[in-house]
Amino acid sequence: MMKKVTYLLTIMFAVALMSTSCCKDDPVVPDPVGITEGDLGGMWTFQSLNYLGVDYDYDLNSLELADLNEDLDYIQFDLNFVSETEVNIYMDYIGDNVTDAGWDYYSQWDEYLLFELVVDVIKIPHIDLELKIMNADSFDENSTVIELELLGTNLQDQYVPLNGVFTLTK
Repeated sequence: MMKKVTYLLTIMFAVALMSTSCCKDDPVVPDPVGITEGDLGGMWTFQSLNYLGVDYDYDLNSLELADLNEDLDYIQFDLNFVSETEVNIYMDYIGDNVTDAGWDYYSQWDEYLLFELVVDVIKIPHIDLELKIMNADSFDENSTVIELELLGTNLQDQYVPLNGVFTLTK
């Protein structure tokens, strides 16, 4: 009789153990990976452009950037992400009339536009501007440098530094 009770208790314990160990665990939700719109927040100021293997640094005493601007647009800009859906893009058009004494023409374009972040590409639909974040792997809300490759715009390719990499700092 004792043998039957021990056997019965063993079976009940095994069934109880199997029923509790077979339940499904809650699915593991991964932490968000990549850059968020919030990470981009703040003012990003142009520092340099690498185009066709040549570095063009921002320097008011240098005419290299101004010379490049004679043939191309979108060579220099600042970005101010004012919200998670809106960016203020500030563009300088310099060098259209360069003299030996320096730049005698200077104009600005300053506009608030809606943007979206798709993985690591900033898209500004109003002007069809697409900028790939080149340092996306190491970028977070504490980053002070952002590298952006110009993938496309509403201007014809011959008028923009297509595939040029812009360096901006916060």
